[in-house]
Amino acid sequence: MTPDDQQLLSSYGEDVYLNVCELIVEFTGYGIFLLGLCVAVHIMLHKPHHPLLIKGSLSVIFICFTWIILGQGGYELTQVLFALVRTSVEGIAAQGQTAFDKDLPWQYQDNWPITVNLLLGDFIVAWRAWKLFQHEKLWKIVLLSLLLANVGINIADCIWNEIDIVQESTGIGQRSTLDWLSPTMSLAINLCATLMITWKTWNHHRMMADSSHIQSRAINILLVLIESGVIFCLIQVVYLSLNVVDMDTSDGTAASSLTFQLALEAVTGLQIIAAPLYPLAVFILIGIESSPVMETIHLTQESNGTVTTAELA
Repeated sequence: MTPDDQQLLSSYGEDVYLNVCELIVEFTGYGIFLLGLCVAVHIMLHKPHHPLLIKGSLSVIFICFTWIILGQGGYELTQVLFALVRTSVEGIAAQGQTAFDKDLPWQYQDNWPITVNLLLGDFIVAWRAWKLFQHEKLWKIVLLSLLLANVGINIADCIWNEIDIVQESTGIGQRSTLDWLSPTMSLAINLCATLMITWKTWNHHRMMADSSHIQSRAINILLVLIESGVIFCLIQVVYLSLNVVDMDTSDGTAASSLTFQLALEAVTGLQIIAAPLYPLAVFILIGIESSPVMETIHLTQESNGTVTTAELA
């Protein structure tokens, strides 16, 4: 085996190692999602009043998440089979090219289900904020503008990624501005909606605070953190930061080290699983009637009859 072949083999092994690490994160998240989905189905069977919007969103998220897991697993198995298991008389470089060609169908379908889940998660958090601010036109315009921009940029990014896959096969693939702009837009809408929900809920509980609320305040704070997507925003910030570093640095820097790439793959996996887990958590919170956002609207507006519990569920 020549030194060049040894280097190629090491490169293939490193790719497999990084991809398997991401798969472990994603499969773990998928298992958590399935457990949560069982709870959600139980809630739907006993409380069928939930709107079709939420039920439809969960169904699409489940299909897309399953699609992602099957696609990622199929990609990795194909890569290992043709790059490392099946040998070629033409050498290891030919094995790698064969693996890349065989993996193209998996690569083409990978971006779309991930983007659909991300957009649905963004829509759900924006919808919750919309419900709180539905009588304030300015904030509704801000949310709608961010949503439309988010959809347009993420779809454009998916299309560009399809083109980039073809270019990579000819050796001219490159990162584009959309690679960091699309997660930035998603972060912007989640951060805006999260701040709106948190402010509205905190303001209400501050005004309504009395001795009867003291014991449940810690629980309410935790529920707000879950429902408003704070954790999701933090994951997006880390993911975006690592991607910007990865795009702006050249080979030989820290961004090309195995440790950095491992962190990037792990956070990428977290980003993929956080998108479907967030709307599922919202649905469960609504289903068990523990949503501080729903409680806030119900208490502050039920006297005017502007928002009902059914509408919020």
